[in-house]
Amino acid sequence: MSSTTTNKAGTASPQQSNAKPRLRKPVFVKVSDLKPGTSGHTLVVKVINATTVLQKGRSVSQHLRQSRISECLIGDETGTILFTARNEQVDLMKPDTTVIIRNAKIDMFKGSMRLAVDKWGRIEVTEPAKFVVKENNNLSLVEYELVTMSSTTTNKAGAASAQQSNAKPGLRKPVFVKVSDLRPGTSGHTLVVKVINATTVLQKGRSVSQHLRQSRISECLIGDETGTILFTARNEQVDLMKPDTTVILRNAKIDMFKGSMRLAVDKWGRIEVTEPAKFVVKENNNLSLVEYELVSVVEE
Repeated sequence: MSSTTTNKAGTASPQQSNAKPRLRKPVFVKVSDLKPGTSGHTLVVKVINATTVLQKGRSVSQHLRQSRISECLIGDETGTILFTARNEQVDLMKPDTTVIIRNAKIDMFKGSMRLAVDKWGRIEVTEPAKFVVKENNNLSLVEYELVTMSSTTTNKAGAASAQQSNAKPGLRKPVFVKVSDLRPGTSGHTLVVKVINATTVLQKGRSVSQHLRQSRISECLIGDETGTILFTARNEQVDLMKPDTTVILRNAKIDMFKGSMRLAVDKWGRIEVTEPAKFVVKENNNLSLVEYELVSVVEE
């Protein structure tokens, strides 16, 4: 409980320096209530399946500390989600087991939610639940992208303007755009494109010498039914961007190279090979052939 003082506006504000921690009874939630960036969840779920994704240590060698990670699909009557079980937790998360997960948190992995329990929470095996798991609502299949949420103020003309200095990152479900929608200085784009061709512009490293770290860059012409643009593929991305392949680019950004646009994906995005698209690429509208110049805008 925190003490409060009253400011000049007459509203009560908490004195954080005097704030004291407190305990509360756990509130049980359902899987469908889980949201990105949240924590403190307590829920009863069934373990549907468990897949080992990391196994190293004593079972492999007596000289290594044991480390285990499993991805477990868990759920209740409202939906399912992937749970990341670590070390001793793996022994508790067995298929067909009902568990109580206390003080769990949501982690993000490649844009999707994972439930996890750290040292502040715990897992308890309990009596078999009577509910039937709703397996057709997997929250870990919902993908989110990082966006900047700007607070707004009103200028003299009465229009709302964004205060970028107060911008906060947030998560949202991806909105698919077309190539023709791309503009300089923008980011957070998700789009489905075909790879028309790929040209290697840098190749150095292991394929040339075993003593050099491998580094590869390719310029790939990609497009959809609205136009084309050059995509800069780096290292492992080069293997995905093969001609005649259809890919989904997630959280892509626009870079500028000699005054023209290039699309790219950094560590915050990813590339997925998908089923061949049915559209015909509009090759006579190459956005990377449009040149821009930097100008100074004077505010009146």
